[in-house]
Order: sequence, then C-alpha cells, then structure tokens
Amino acid sequence: PPGLRSISFVASLASDGGLAVAKVRIETGRTHQIRVHLQDRRTPIYGDDVYGIAEWNKKLEAKQRREREGKDPRPLLHAARLEIEHPSKVDADGDPKRLVFTAPMASDMISVVESIWGEARMEMPEYFS
Repeated sequence: PPGLRSISFVASLASDGGLAVAKVRIETGRTHQIRVHLQDRRTPIYGDDVYGIAEWNKKLEAKQRREREGKDPRPLLHAARLEIEHPSKVDADGDPKRLVFTAPMASDMISVVESIWGEARMEMPEYFS
C-alpha cells in the first residue's frame, strides 16, 4: 500500500557508461521494492517491462530470445542471496534461526554482466558458481 516505509541500500559495482551492475540490499520487503527504488533513482532494471526503459528493453529482448532459446525475455534481476528468520525455530541462544539461500546467476545474465564488468568473475566468484 502507498505510504508504507521501504528501505533499500544500492551500490554500483561497475558501469560501462550506459549500464551498471548494482548490488542491492533491502531492509524491508515491499512488492516490487527494488524495481521501484531503482526506477526512482533513474537507474531502472534492464529488461523490466513495467519500470524499465522501453527502447533499451527492445535491444535486450532480441539478445535474450537468442540466448534463452525463444523463452520470453525477463528483467535482469537476480537474487544471489536471501536471508530470512525462521518463523518457528530458534538457535541455542533463543534467537530466531537464520536461513540463508544462495543461487548462481543464469547464463544470459552472466553475459551481460561480463560485458559491463570483465573482472566480475574474479571480483565476485560466489555469484558465478
């Protein structure tokens, strides 16, 4: 709902002057939060057909259709790491148990990231495994 507080921390990791690789950490979990906050900063997500830039998305769409074997294009947004507190389990100190989930980037996203930031694999290997 409008008016609810939402907090995102954004860091640009690399840029080619037009596109950038960003790392975003959210403190709240609002619907579309990252997409809305990046659009508000005038740095929308590449491929986002709701909050993105239509002209850029058309360029990406053709490339993604080739690389994804005809699958529908998608925003280049990746959740590399998610941490949540388990709703009913606690650790030895009685604090909520933290669950951590990680996932490597998809190949179509890797090619875009590496075109912007050639050293990405060396700088952030955890996202490529």
